[in-house]
Amino acid sequence: MRFIGGILSLTKWMILLSGLTLPFLYLNCQGGFKGTDHGLSSSSQCIAQPTTATVNSIKETNYFAKSLYGKSKLLLSQDPFQTLTQQKLNVKLGVPFAVMMDPKCVNAYVNPNDNSPLPPSQYITNGKRLELSVKIQTFPWTLNTQEELTKFEEEINNDVCVVAAGLNWDYDLQALDTSTINDPDISQQGHLNSLQFYNSYPVFYNSEKGIQKLKDSQRPIVVAVIDTGVAYIHSELKNNMWSLNNQTPYAGINAISLGIPEAEADFDPFDTAPNSHGTHVAGIIAAEMNNGVGGAGVAPVGVEIMAVRVFDTIAGSNKNIKSTTVDVVAGIMWAVDHGADILNLSLARNVDGNQNESTRDEILELAIKYALDKNVFLVFAAGNGNSLYPAQEITDNGFSILPARYGHEFKGAITVGSINVDDFKRSSFSHFSSKFVEIAAPGQESEGQGNNSRGILSTTSPTSDENKNLTDNYHRLVGTSMAAPMVAAAAALVKGLIRQNRGIDPTVDEIERLIKESAMNYGHLSQEFEKGQALDLSRLAVKVVTDYQLDIPLGELESMLCK
Repeated sequence: MRFIGGILSLTKWMILLSGLTLPFLYLNCQGGFKGTDHGLSSSSQCIAQPTTATVNSIKETNYFAKSLYGKSKLLLSQDPFQTLTQQKLNVKLGVPFAVMMDPKCVNAYVNPNDNSPLPPSQYITNGKRLELSVKIQTFPWTLNTQEELTKFEEEINNDVCVVAAGLNWDYDLQALDTSTINDPDISQQGHLNSLQFYNSYPVFYNSEKGIQKLKDSQRPIVVAVIDTGVAYIHSELKNNMWSLNNQTPYAGINAISLGIPEAEADFDPFDTAPNSHGTHVAGIIAAEMNNGVGGAGVAPVGVEIMAVRVFDTIAGSNKNIKSTTVDVVAGIMWAVDHGADILNLSLARNVDGNQNESTRDEILELAIKYALDKNVFLVFAAGNGNSLYPAQEITDNGFSILPARYGHEFKGAITVGSINVDDFKRSSFSHFSSKFVEIAAPGQESEGQGNNSRGILSTTSPTSDENKNLTDNYHRLVGTSMAAPMVAAAAALVKGLIRQNRGIDPTVDEIERLIKESAMNYGHLSQEFEKGQALDLSRLAVKVVTDYQLDIPLGELESMLCK
């Protein structure tokens, strides 16, 4: 069942939520939704009304082009606190490199002499699939001796098809699996109320000018979930999945298969991970609303999910599944070149700069810069503590998280930490920093140990019986992995509302500004997140409407304006 006119009828809500007590939700006289205060809001934090419109056109940023100027294509860390020289790299030889190349250049290469040695771009890609639909493709390559490294650097600098090369690091998912609960009910999604979703709904989904109209007039907002894949057949997701010209058999790509032999490749991005991490993230962003089943996403209409799988599945494993720089970068580049507006990366690499380990990933940085150059907004999870690295502060010259620290470094990318729904305090597992973690969102409903933690309820991969009848599944996960997609969804709402009403796309730094300047500031979070900021969708709706002078009534949200 789809939206009609962008506003849910009271009858549909009564059917969907029958038998439930909803003290936080009722219809106001304008037909909109009102949510109760979570008890921590400050009425003094009003939204300033601009004197002129803040409508910006897309401007050239050239993040990517500026990053390519240098003496060598071999990018080893130039971090001022931890310079990784070739001598220090001796201890890392045998670890694969990540090599970025132009696939069309590689494909067009003709060996001038059968006796001449092949350039790196040819022997690295030999027998592997070239993905000509992307401008840059990344491959792994292993070097075993210092002499090989020196020769490799010389060769890639002379190879016109090589863009850059760096180390190929491991990345982990940032969710902690707790309990599996089949409880498909919107009233159990406490994060929606804490985000002020119901109050903001009449603005973002205004019946005449809301983002649901994008499917009729313009291109919907595409959010790429760079993750374990997505169960695109789930009833809550199937109507909100992206497709390439409505022709692709899949809703995205298994980026792990890019660059491997064709016979071994499986490009299906379906999520088979033990905890359905990517499907859970996708549901938080855009699970369908008012369809008679389950709950809802933060941006349930006018937004499409692009499934980009970058994690391998280990059968029978309940542990986090690793990805690498090559896989993550392949996913980013493919998503950007296929029309993604926003990238959600609920993944991370813990780094201890005091342990002779680089606090950067230069190849991932290039991919981030490439996305920003294409006006694609990025959202990073701040990362979770574990037995080796307990939840702690991200710093300049010690403990760090990648790509989380890049949110602060690049405009148009934002890093998200986790707070609890019930008390708006930092979740005990969430890394923190008043500098590097720029905003908070709910990553769990209530604090607890292990299975006593009450996580965020969202979609997981369906199961089938012997008759192949599919059953939709839902469960709870906790982690900064759950907080990040809420901000990704908010970015989609911002971009969608401006695209629908102004016919332009705001720049990535403009989206970041709107999200940050509309956030609620909590004093008790000021030492853990930038300005103690937490996502607030009601304030965000007011900010977009006022700054862009949109002809959308604010209703009761008008009380948030400074008088």
